Amino acid sequence: MSIFLGGTTSSNELKDYEEGTFTVSLSQGSNSNTTGHYVKIGDIVLVSGEETCDNITSGDTVTMNGLPFTALATSGYHNYLGSIRGYNASNISSSGMRPTNCCIHGGGTNVQFGTMESAQSWSMLKYNHFTSTNNSLRWTCTYRTNT
Repeated sequence: MSIFLGGTTSSNELKDYEEGTFTVSLSQGSNSNTTGHYVKIGDIVLVSGEETCDNITSGDTVTMNGLPFTALATSGYHNYLGSIRGYNASNISSSGMRPTNCCIHGGGTNVQFGTMESAQSWSMLKYNHFTSTNNSLRWTCTYRTNT
């Protein structure tokens, strides 16, 4: 069965739709929430997840691995940005630093989290920015894929 949007020609045919889950892992430490969710419509993917970082000593960038599809990277550099809500975000150390969005880099299968510092400069959230393991990052992002 085919579904057509805005006409009955092949260019208006919805060729792919799926929903599912994927396994979430952190590049450092472990995460108590290991299931992410996705909806794929054509080459557009909407993903969501939640991270609880138990390793707060590493100076590495918080990186969530395991996206179900590789993010599209064409000529040039592509980033896909999404929203984030940090629970117990007041536990982030550097004064004025708060998580502001999630980022999927083109050609990648992971999510990282950006922050705005008090000096209004951009940086990536590090594991050791948290001062407590009682934290949570809930996020959602939309990106394109070529699969």
